[in-house]
Amino acid sequence: MNATYTIRHAYTGEAAYHAVAACTKEVAAAAARGGLLVAAPLIGLAFVIALPLAGLAAIAWMLAKALARNRTAIAAVMKRTGLFFAAPFVGLAYLMAFPFVAIGALAYYAIRKVPG
Repeated sequence: MNATYTIRHAYTGEAAYHAVAACTKEVAAAAARGGLLVAAPLIGLAFVIALPLAGLAAIAWMLAKALARNRTAIAAVMKRTGLFFAAPFVGLAYLMAFPFVAIGALAYYAIRKVPG
């Protein structure tokens, strides 16, 4: 009985090397595609979460630049905006005061017409 194990170290040639290299490239490409398949939804989620924050930051930056550039124009816009929001309350005050103004006007003209 022969109990020896023979290990052969032989050069298999350049063709085998290229075959292994091609197989390795295919496996690496498949792993990259699989990794992108898993990572793509997470990257998309990150963009969905970050986009509103980036938009608000851009608006705040533009507002700060506009405030620094021309304060008088901003003050005029703020005044117009304030008047816009105050207009309904001014109208309500006129509406409430109108009956009293009308009675006063009638009394004034009535007193002017009275001889004496």
